[in-house]
Amino acid sequence: MPPRLWLPVKGSHTLPKSSIHPIAPFLLPFLQPQFPQASSTARSQQRHATVLSNLSSPSGAYSKNIRRGRGPSSGKGKTSGRGHKGQKQHGKVPKGFTGGQTKLEVVHGKRGFKNVFATELSPLNLDRVQTWIDEGRLNINRPITLKELAKSRCVHGVKADGIKLLARDADKLTSPINIVVSRASAAAIAAVERAGGQVMTRYYTWQSIRRILLGESHPTGPLENFPIHPHPSTVSNLLPVLQHPGSSSILPTFTSTSSTSSPGDESDDESSSSSDSEGESSSDEEDTAAANEAADVALAKTRYEYALGYRYRLPNPASRKAIEYYRDPAHRGYLAHTVKEGEGPSLFFRKPVPRQVALKRRMEIKRAREGGEGEAVRVSRENRLW
Repeated sequence: MPPRLWLPVKGSHTLPKSSIHPIAPFLLPFLQPQFPQASSTARSQQRHATVLSNLSSPSGAYSKNIRRGRGPSSGKGKTSGRGHKGQKQHGKVPKGFTGGQTKLEVVHGKRGFKNVFATELSPLNLDRVQTWIDEGRLNINRPITLKELAKSRCVHGVKADGIKLLARDADKLTSPINIVVSRASAAAIAAVERAGGQVMTRYYTWQSIRRILLGESHPTGPLENFPIHPHPSTVSNLLPVLQHPGSSSILPTFTSTSSTSSPGDESDDESSSSSDSEGESSSDEEDTAAANEAADVALAKTRYEYALGYRYRLPNPASRKAIEYYRDPAHRGYLAHTVKEGEGPSLFFRKPVPRQVALKRRMEIKRAREGGEGEAVRVSRENRLW
C-alpha cells in the first residue's frame, strides 16, 4: 500500500498559511508546546486507529486448502500426489478391489460384529470421586446423582445410558457416600460399602438424562433408600398442589423443627426442665413421623414430581434384560425390593427353592389343615389340576 500523503482539503480542514512549517507532518502531534495550532490542525486530519483494521483469525483457526497441480513449489504439483500411471492415478478403485482376483473378505470371511445390545456408559472411578470430595466440589451429606456429577465436572458429559461406577484406586475412598448411578462394578460396590456408604443403581434413558441435566426431572425418583420426607409445615401446602398435578410450584425448603428457648426462661429445677424438653422432643418426633407418613402416602397416590415442581417423571425399564439387572440385589438395583422371598431377579428362570423355605411352606400348610384352612391351603387347592 503506498504511503498516505498529507494534502490540503477544501473547507475547515485546510491548513492556514500561519500554520505551515518546514516540519515533517508525522512530527506535528509531538510538538504541541512549540506549535499548538499546527498540532491541533494535524489531529483534525489524521485517521483514528481502530481494532477493526487489525482483526485476524487466531493461529490454527483454519487450514489452508491444498491446491493441487499448481506447480512443484506447492508439493502437490504435476501428478497432484497420485503418483505415476496406474489405475489409482487415472481413476478410482472400488473398496476391497484386488485386481480381479478373489476378494479377501471372500477368502478369509468377514470378522467381527456389531453388538446391538451394547450400552454407552461414562466411566467414573472412586479415586476421582474422593478427589472431588477433598476439594469440596461434592457434598457427601446429600445423595450424589448424575446432576451433581455433571455439574461439578466430575464427569465430562453423560453418555446415552448413564454412568458406571468403577473401582480404580478404591483404597483412596475414605468418605461414606450415597451415590446413584446407572451401573456399578462389584468391586466398586464393595469399596463404597466398606467405607460406610451406599450404592444404588437406577435405570435412565438418554431423554431422561437430558431432562435431569435441564432440571425438568428429579435425579433419582422415588427410591426406597432415599425417601422424600416433606416438612410438617409444608404438608398443608402440599395437599393443594397434589390436587392439581399440573402445577409447577416448588415447595419451600425443608428445615428442622426444634424448639428453642431463651436464657431467661431457664428453670431452677434442672430435672423438671430436662424431662419437659424430652417430652416435647418426643412429641415433636412423633408429630414429624406422622406428618412424614401422611406426606409419603399422599405422594405415593399421585405424581410426586409435579408436586415438587418437576415437569417429567423418570421412566422404568421395559426390556427383560434391564428389568432383571435392576431387580438383582447384587447390583444394588432400585427394583430389588420387588423380589419376593424365594424368588430370583430373573423373569424367566425360576430360582431353586431353598430347603428351609420349602420346609417352612410345608409347616404352614400343616398348621392350616390342623387349625382351619388358611391362605396357603387355598392357594394350593387352586393350583391343583384334579
